[in-house]
Amino acid sequence: MTPKEEAEYDAMYAKGGRDSVYANRFGKICHSFVTDGRIQYLGDCTHGLDGQAAEVPE
Repeated sequence: MTPKEEAEYDAMYAKGGRDSVYANRFGKICHSFVTDGRIQYLGDCTHGLDGQAAEVPE
């Protein structure tokens, strides 16, 4: 990592922690799992369904 990249990383981390760094570097984040026909979205998702569950569409 160059000094410039390191400074950018540090600034992103200071603004929002690990999730902010991942979102800025890689785009949206979505960790989820499926059980009993439902998608459980974990709290680190960067979309509006974070922490919620939804039926698997047929």
